[in-house]
Amino acid sequence: MNLEGKILGNRYLLIEEIGGGGMSVVYKAQCSLLQRFVAVKILRQEFTHDKEIVQRFKFEAQSAAKLQHPNIVAIYDVGEENGYQYIVMEYVDGITLKQAIERKGRLVWDEALDYSIQIAAALEQAHKNKIIHRDIKPHNIMINDQGVAKVTDFGIARATNTSSTLTNLGNAIGSVHYFSPEQAQGVAVDERSDLYSLGITLYEMLTGVVPFNADSPISVALKHINDPVNPPIERIPSLPKGINQLVMKSIRKDPKQRYQSAREMIEDMYLLMKSPESMLSEEDVKDKTKRFNGAAIPEPLSDEKLRKKRRRNNIILFSSVILGGALLMIIAFLVVASWFKPVVGLEYVVKNYVNQKLELVKAELPSWVKIDTIDITSDTVPAGTIISQNPIEGEVIKEKGLPLELTVSSGKDVIKIPDFIDKNNVLYTDELTSLGLKFILKPVFDETVPKDNIVKVEPGFDTEVKVDSTVNVYVSKGPEAVKFKMPKLVGMKYSDAVKLMNKNGLKVGVVTPNGTSINNFYVLTQLPKEGDEVIKGDKVDLTLDPYVTKAYTLDLSADGFEFPLTLSIDSIPSDTGVATRLIEGSYLKKDFPLTINTIKVPVNGDSTINVYVNGDLYKTDSVTP
Repeated sequence: MNLEGKILGNRYLLIEEIGGGGMSVVYKAQCSLLQRFVAVKILRQEFTHDKEIVQRFKFEAQSAAKLQHPNIVAIYDVGEENGYQYIVMEYVDGITLKQAIERKGRLVWDEALDYSIQIAAALEQAHKNKIIHRDIKPHNIMINDQGVAKVTDFGIARATNTSSTLTNLGNAIGSVHYFSPEQAQGVAVDERSDLYSLGITLYEMLTGVVPFNADSPISVALKHINDPVNPPIERIPSLPKGINQLVMKSIRKDPKQRYQSAREMIEDMYLLMKSPESMLSEEDVKDKTKRFNGAAIPEPLSDEKLRKKRRRNNIILFSSVILGGALLMIIAFLVVASWFKPVVGLEYVVKNYVNQKLELVKAELPSWVKIDTIDITSDTVPAGTIISQNPIEGEVIKEKGLPLELTVSSGKDVIKIPDFIDKNNVLYTDELTSLGLKFILKPVFDETVPKDNIVKVEPGFDTEVKVDSTVNVYVSKGPEAVKFKMPKLVGMKYSDAVKLMNKNGLKVGVVTPNGTSINNFYVLTQLPKEGDEVIKGDKVDLTLDPYVTKAYTLDLSADGFEFPLTLSIDSIPSDTGVATRLIEGSYLKKDFPLTINTIKVPVNGDSTINVYVNGDLYKTDSVTP
């Protein structure tokens, strides 16, 4: 199935297929809520109607979700949409351990030991939580770019308090090349079975091959049960002896002779990492017999020892015949007696309780049935509803047997809405996202809260809400902008214009010319212009005139001059000292009094007026602002 481009759960965009197996396919995806890459494992459509497979698929998520460890791929979410069962988990940017082995042929011993320590640490965490992985193999170990190993695929994991084996050699669940002998035999397994599989994985890392291979799964399984293992040091003579001993101990046929816990194996691996040639204690590694078709072959004896053994065997044989006869009589008696002995204990056939309320199921079950409940949070399953069960429908539980294990939803996680005082909206919404909350930004005007800071949230601060809830976040846009008409500034002194702008909430923009003595300059132009629409905070650019225009009146009609006469008038501003000829020409008596309205007078000075009659300086006057 090709689901690239599909969005699941309204947040996971499937980008590309990155892996898969017979029952599921894995996609790289983008989480739109947290803006990160995730891996989405989807059950193939042909299995969605198989209750047992769907149950196992959900159990994988529940098993791994209980385990928080740096060497276990984290589970983020589970869901079902339009018939697609999916698990959302941590995206590991790297390769599988199997790919690493295939690329290199085999790994050097210290690299292999480093990965094994990390895998064993993950198993220790799982075993502490009563989870057996049951499918440890290089294909289920991811290695990222930093060399961190992460265990994945808890698809056939089981709680340690169940006797179910899920082993079917005709259609093997798990990988028979890494099976423990007890898995191959279909008997109950415990934590030591995972350590056997880890030992086989370590064997393959060191040598590049698995110890047993054959044409059929059944043949491989029988080899695990009966055949001796060719020690890795025989394939790789340069392998340190201590590493060889570690491997051989971890893959003993008898679980009692293997490592009894992941911690015990980790301690030996740390020791060998420092001193690989160190020999484990003789008691740990002593094994003087070899297996061949299930029979033990002892070491050869000397002639004298052989004669003594024969005499001893004769005595033992005579005693065995007598004791054996008596034992047979006792057994026969017990068998016959059992025919008449009533059955002790009650039995109950388990039904399907998934999606039912826990309290209703408790009321339905016989009173003698022991129930163990595991509470987990869920975004999709209502609180108090059963998510999975163990044993599954159709299996039998006994009065004095194992309890019925029910995984029950406790509903969504509940968290408190964080404080927003003096927080910028970007920082606050990042905090909401990290808590698993959604948000809607709602801009509002506010006179007191700075722009882009939070005014309030709904529901209110410190309110308890469920994960994935939506919070309304009100963000300040600052004071509300009220439009008004731009007042007239042209013709006003600069100082008066500034006062008027301040009164209306306007700011001074670019002023030309500028300086320290411009307060008495007059506004020549303004932008925005008079009557334009403006709001508080807008800037106004001004062009100032350092001069004022004044009038000068001259009357020569009563001064005894003969007319016509020649008249010239110059103006000399005090700031430049440069004379400007205002008028020059012949005038009659009737032209007087004569007024000139274009005298430019410096705001911070005056202008000198020189009057020339018939070429001679007649008088000098001064014009002030």
